[in-house]
This record gives sequence, C-alpha cells and structure tokens, in this order.
Amino acid sequence: MKSMVFDSSTIISLSLNNLLYLLPELKHRFNGQFFITNEVKKEIIDKPIQSKKFKLEALQIHQLILDNTLEIYGQQLEKQTQNLLNLINNLFKAENHFIKLVDPAEVESLALANLLKATYVVDERTIRMIIENPNELKNLFERKLHTKITINQENLKELKKEINVNIIRSSELGLVAYSLGILKNLVQKDHLTNYNLKHELVDGILWGLKLNGCAISQEEIEQAEKAEGF
Repeated sequence: MKSMVFDSSTIISLSLNNLLYLLPELKHRFNGQFFITNEVKKEIIDKPIQSKKFKLEALQIHQLILDNTLEIYGQQLEKQTQNLLNLINNLFKAENHFIKLVDPAEVESLALANLLKATYVVDERTIRMIIENPNELKNLFERKLHTKITINQENLKELKKEINVNIIRSSELGLVAYSLGILKNLVQKDHLTNYNLKHELVDGILWGLKLNGCAISQEEIEQAEKAEGF
C-alpha cells in the first residue's frame, strides 16, 4: 500500500497554522497510510506535552494517532538510521571538522521513507537540500559561515545510492487541500467581502506555513499562486 512518512517539521508547521484538521481528509483521499516514527513522536508529543507552551498542540497531534490518521511505525530502524546519520554528518567539512547536519528524528523518518519507498513529507530545509541539491547547500553554508566547505564525495556517492525518495512539504499538502475543496468553507463570500478570497486563501496558506517553519521561498510562493491562476 502507498504511504507517506511525516517528519516533525511538517507536523509542527501544520499545527502552528491550525491545519492539523486537514490530515484525516487528506489521508482519506490519498487512500494510503500516514506514518511517523518513534523519534518523531517524542519530538511532537512526548516532549511538548511536558511544557506549558506547546501542550495543547501535543494533545491535538496525539488525537491524530488515536483516530489512526497518523500511525507510529513500530519496527526497529536503528541500523538504517545510524548508517544515514554517519553518511550525512560526515558529508560537509569546514576547517578540517565535519559539520553536524541532522539529528536522529529527521534521519529516522528519512530511513523509514526510504525503506517503505514512501513519500517523505519534510519542511526542514537542510534535510531536503541534502537529498535534492547538496552542492547548493554547500554554497549556502559557505555564504553563511564565510569559510570554504568541502564535500566528502565518497559519502555523497554512497548517499545518492542509498536514498531514493520523493519529497513534499506542508505547502504542497496545503495546496492539495485547497485544490480538493477541503478548505472551501474559508472562501464563502458575503456582501461585506470585496477580496478575492481564493487568492487570499492560497496566499495565506503558503505564507502562514513559510513563516512557521516550511522551507519555501517567496519566488516559489509566487510561482505556486501563478500556477493556481492568480
């Protein structure tokens, strides 16, 4: 059966924009499984439920597990995760030291998506660029750190051989929800409304997600709006 694997970053982006309610309907339309890993569960439920600031969001996410929208993948992924951690965190070197790029939760999700040949749903920029455009990530680090970065070409070659996943972000999920009419209740006009509500909705989805953690550029937002006819 087809499946999607969600990273912490995407669930958090949706939660901070009050869009978690989209997931049950999206799963129904997708007709597949939505997975998270145990490490992701720790990040989005177990840790925040102990805090005051994010307790409510953690409880709302927990409900998605109770109603089987999100499923926790129960099998061990330690070997696959450690292999990818070693490859990725020994990929870029600055001043003779390797740069730590990722943590276990991100890599465990990537390992699961790779294992299941699933779509990997991740908003965090670094992990996406490692997979999609490592050379551009190298250039980005050089600009930010003002130092020369070298790539471990052997590890990069092995990583490309190991990983074969499709990646989407919460922004794509939001656009799909809009296209499917799941958000149609937000575009009902009345005699007091002069806005193009459909345009404002798409703009609001994309900018809301961007400002709460989704790695999407202003140029990508403009392109997405143009593709929707705005």
